[in-house]
Amino acid sequence: MGVRQRRDADGLGVRVALGRTKRVGGGEPLKAAGVDAVVGSVRAAARGESVLDPSVAAKLLHEMRRRRDRDPVDQLSPREVDVLTALARGRANKEIAQDLSIGEETVKTHVSNILSKLHLADRTQAAIYGLQQRLVPLDDALE
Repeated sequence: MGVRQRRDADGLGVRVALGRTKRVGGGEPLKAAGVDAVVGSVRAAARGESVLDPSVAAKLLHEMRRRRDRDPVDQLSPREVDVLTALARGRANKEIAQDLSIGEETVKTHVSNILSKLHLADRTQAAIYGLQQRLVPLDDALE
């Protein structure tokens, strides 16, 4: 890898590393980027900004939309769906553990994962969410 000294438009001398590009700060210049683009990216990163090539930004937006359009329950494992269903039925951790033949700590882990994946605050919200998703018929919720 070589290093080249150049002056940019504002007259400042800038040392530019040539060859392999590496992630710098919050930006990721493409390998095909010119010297000016790399210098601009480095300066933006130094200011705490991120720089994305338009093709990378388009791919990122596409992936974010794809994930947003998915049914949130699809993010859960089958066992987490079982636990969410039990929460919607009003079950306590101890009851869920007995019904599913798993430990209470495992139930707590599943509940924590459910809350995280579905962006819920507590088990009450999870139970309501399970009812809204019709995992349990409303008549069976408190059986």
